[in-house]
Amino acid sequence: MDVLSVTEPDTPREPVLNLPGAMTAILLALAGIHLFRQILPLDSDQWIIWTFGFVPARFDSSLLADRFAEYGGAGAKVWSFITYSFLHADFTHLAFNMLWMLPFGSAVARRFGAIRFFLFLAVAS
Repeated sequence: MDVLSVTEPDTPREPVLNLPGAMTAILLALAGIHLFRQILPLDSDQWIIWTFGFVPARFDSSLLADRFAEYGGAGAKVWSFITYSFLHADFTHLAFNMLWMLPFGSAVARRFGAIRFFLFLAVAS
């Protein structure tokens, strides 16, 4: 038998990073939102923080609560429980959150599946 005629069997190659699709989507969303905020003027970025960030004073029954009416109104009391987790102070904050999500979030995403993973993130945020 000729040595040159022997070929290796075709074996599928494993990807370098074997991230579940749901984790990839979350990481891309986090990075995209952060990059988008970086190109905004300071006033627009502050509006995003006050509208989508979790602001405890928004739930105060005093007159201070009316101060946040221009930032999302009553709807912000609902969505800010989820949307605050997509806002990060700087690149270091974002990077460390993503690094922690890689091992732990990937395991949860594989175990739960995409839809249950997203629901879990919404409830656990």
